[in-house]
Amino acid sequence: MEQFVVKNLTKQFNKTSGIDKINFSFNLTDIIGFVGANGAGKTTTIKAIFNELKTTAGEVTVNGKPFKIYNKDNKIGFLPDSTNLPQDIKVKEYLELVGILSKINPKELKERITLLLDMFDLTDSKNKLIRELSAGMQKRAAIAGVMIFKPKFIFMDEPTANLDVEARIEILNIIKSLNQKGIGFFITTHIIDELEKIINKLIIIEAGTIVYEADFNHKKDNIMEIYQKYAGGWKERKNLGTKLDSFFAE
Repeated sequence: MEQFVVKNLTKQFNKTSGIDKINFSFNLTDIIGFVGANGAGKTTTIKAIFNELKTTAGEVTVNGKPFKIYNKDNKIGFLPDSTNLPQDIKVKEYLELVGILSKINPKELKERITLLLDMFDLTDSKNKLIRELSAGMQKRAAIAGVMIFKPKFIFMDEPTANLDVEARIEILNIIKSLNQKGIGFFITTHIIDELEKIINKLIIIEAGTIVYEADFNHKKDNIMEIYQKYAGGWKERKNLGTKLDSFFAE
């Protein structure tokens, strides 16, 4: 089975580690939840993997070969935390642009776009400008853009950020459905409770270091309890009840 592996990934900023010796792997059946507080190192990890930051040490491989972001054979998709879609082109034009940049055969591209518009419920909006779409619809369009070249692994950085409850549920259902079709996911978020029903592996990062990594079963595991146990930042606030008692004491 195909596998994506990150080994000893390290990025130092001014003699301090943004991330330190990050290790994990996942395959096409996995949905990994990569969680931590703001500033814990989630986005830095993603940027280091995709070479947006020059790493200090470590390696990233796909099926045992070095990961190169511009090698289309790797079939790796990336949805950043801020999708930044071009706002003044139509949805269909955006998908066509992504397909052309991905060097997909024109006939095949036309077929894929038709299927993706239907899959993500965007057919009726295909001639709307991106800026005319709601935040949830823009996110769906962004995922459709990632799907245009049929990726095997997709990295998502805060995919439900700034979405309302209905849109968040919709995006999570899309992720679950795509995973059932054989796409592996690596999802970073600080909204941890919403991952509980879809992930099968959980990684917690704290101050640039992985402090917890294990398989996750939503029928028996509680993501909040695990996070409270292993996230150091949370431990510092566990005595809040005592502090409140002191505050309200007469």
